[in-house]
Amino acid sequence: MLAGMASSAAWVALGSLAATPPQACAALTVASLGIAFSDVVADSLVVERGRDDPSTGAALQSMCWGAAAVGGILSAYAGGALLEVRYRCIFSSDILSGFVGLWGAFKVSGIEYVTV
Repeated sequence: MLAGMASSAAWVALGSLAATPPQACAALTVASLGIAFSDVVADSLVVERGRDDPSTGAALQSMCWGAAAVGGILSAYAGGALLEVRYRCIFSSDILSGFVGLWGAFKVSGIEYVTV
């Protein structure tokens, strides 16, 4: 969950605060680290669930990679459309990816949270 929050904060900084290349590089590094940590957690959950039934583990791994591919295609398409509007909108829209990761973390961990 902390990785998702850090990634979201980095995308907010990149979309609104980063004015120099070193600031943008730092924000992108933090965002990438947050995504990498989330990916490791997702892979470990797939391995855990796949220990009991190897075919289930393979199906879960395929589903994870398929979801990542679909998300990449959709974000590339949406990014191209937003590029017509304003380049900072692209980075601001990436904030949603961190929040989606946080939502998934809450769902997997079973933590109760208040919906708005």
